[in-house]
Amino acid sequence: MRLISTFILLFLIQNLTAQIDNRVFVAGEVIVPLDGEASQIEIINQNSKQGTVTNEYGQFGIPVREGDRLRFESIQYQNFIVIIDENIINNRKFTVKINDEINTLDEVIVRPYDLEGNIEVDARKVKTNFYAAPEAETVINEYEGDQPYIRSQTLTENYTTEQRFIKDGLNIANIFRAILSSKEVAEDHRLPKNVDVMVRKMYKDSFFKENLDIDEDRINEFIFFVEDQGLTKNMLQKGNELDLIGFLVEKSKEFKAKD
Repeated sequence: MRLISTFILLFLIQNLTAQIDNRVFVAGEVIVPLDGEASQIEIINQNSKQGTVTNEYGQFGIPVREGDRLRFESIQYQNFIVIIDENIINNRKFTVKINDEINTLDEVIVRPYDLEGNIEVDARKVKTNFYAAPEAETVINEYEGDQPYIRSQTLTENYTTEQRFIKDGLNIANIFRAILSSKEVAEDHRLPKNVDVMVRKMYKDSFFKENLDIDEDRINEFIFFVEDQGLTKNMLQKGNELDLIGFLVEKSKEFKAKD
């Protein structure tokens, strides 16, 4: 009887733990006015205390669940909060479009208004005075763009493979664009045999390992695999990075599972 009670208690604890943090990772994008800056917008989940920042294209990824409040902070616009709903959870992605409007509210709270998770925010533009900051020593790969910088040490950046891939997704999209749009591929309609060499010219050898858990000696095999599994030119078009990211993440799991 005591053993049965112990099992029931363990089951209840496990079930409660699952309910406490049953968040899913969603991909987001912030669209700003033409004269706005899409990068370095901080997104903080006020419920989980996790946070991230947008890259230069306004893209980001963050774990959420229904009802979570995401606070968006930027030096250009007043802060606003987006409340996560069921549609965002189901789609695993959403878009926030900022309209530069006169708004006297101290803070704007919005909810998604359609099934696709598209959100429009009327946010007052904040006047800022910029100064020339001193140059800092940076180490940047020749083809690798600047990586997002988390300002606050209180924000959690415990990235899973999929989370890191969202963060570096634009870079990986550029890799595939460069490979599949090369002259050799365009003329012969097939991938070059030295595609792994082409990748190494653009990124350090550990890039695929760190983001997709693909070993260096299997890069070539993986690229041929995703091509056979339905990689289309449409996925490589600008603006479709999130679809490409999701496709490659899923195929990387299938690729490793087939061994």
